[in-house]
Amino acid sequence: MSPEMQPHDDTTLISSSRQYIASMLDKLPESLKDAGRETVVQVVCDELRKIPVPLLGSILAKAVEKQFGGEKATDDSVYELGEMLQSMQESDDAFQRQLESINIFLPEIMEAITQQEQRMQKRDTPDLRVLSAKLDLKYPVNDNELRIILSNTGDSSVMVDEIFLEVRDWEPDTNIDFSMPAAPMQMLFLKAELSVEKTEYPLFSLNNTQPRIFGERGDGAELIVIQLSSVNNAKYSLQLRIPYQDLSTGNKGIVYYPDTGENLIELSFPYSPGWNKDITTESILERTKIFSQMELKFRKIYSILKDVYSSDEKNIETANEKLFATGLTTGIGTFPDIGSMLLVFGPIFLKLAPSDKSLEVEKLIRDIRSMLPGKSQSF
Repeated sequence: MSPEMQPHDDTTLISSSRQYIASMLDKLPESLKDAGRETVVQVVCDELRKIPVPLLGSILAKAVEKQFGGEKATDDSVYELGEMLQSMQESDDAFQRQLESINIFLPEIMEAITQQEQRMQKRDTPDLRVLSAKLDLKYPVNDNELRIILSNTGDSSVMVDEIFLEVRDWEPDTNIDFSMPAAPMQMLFLKAELSVEKTEYPLFSLNNTQPRIFGERGDGAELIVIQLSSVNNAKYSLQLRIPYQDLSTGNKGIVYYPDTGENLIELSFPYSPGWNKDITTESILERTKIFSQMELKFRKIYSILKDVYSSDEKNIETANEKLFATGLTTGIGTFPDIGSMLLVFGPIFLKLAPSDKSLEVEKLIRDIRSMLPGKSQSF
């Protein structure tokens, strides 16, 4: 990072970036009036890389290229890009909102800048590192998400051909998530679907992603978002392995995250039929325990409904509050719809039931449904 620009807080980072974008936009219209859409996006990305905060410039340029460049460079997308850049000039809050709209978050950038500055004072050889990492637990509403900023703070460029996600250990997760969808899914970046039968996931290969070059002194730093699902109800202990090659000497090395000896990344994927269709009844671990938990939940639902609907008042609001307290929710934390829940969980509950309990399970489901006004007795 140049000595004249050493940001140590997000206010400095934002103001410098906003000033640069404003200056950049003043210069662009005349030079691009006859250019094609893909060229417009490419020139914008080239200019964004020159933002006087190299780490942010590189990450922002790559995010813009991914969202608006190549085949996505239509009249509408270029207009949307222009609107986004114009909005970034309006205020610090607007700048942050626009960054977040393309999945760039300032706290992560600031943490990475601090790490980069510290390492640049010490290294004059290749130094590929995970400068910032954030674990966003979205499952089962969406895949769990690991966000890392990968940068080379040394003085020689390196090539990264692949990033491996390795499963170091796993154990069954016998919890059940009884929530149901009520909001759209979010966008994907790098994705891996975990299984207890597999220990290594080459993320670039799985997502048809090309090797990356990380230039010296932080040039080419990249925000990498890894979204993880599972075909088994399991808790995994994970680690990233990132082999690289020094482009000037040919020497090879490996970066681990977390570092060897540190605590591994732990992610749990409970059985969640309302959301995750990848975990099928055939792939469930500890089926007996899962059935037992489901049976307890269904009997609790029956008990709550029976208490409420056997009274003269038939206080539906009270029933909803009690059902909500048992963990029956939608993805946005509202009261559940038992009819919809039965449509999803009823057949699964019956399929998991031991043969000697099938009739008992069928009756329990019918008894619950019989208390729901306007609902059919079948499922």
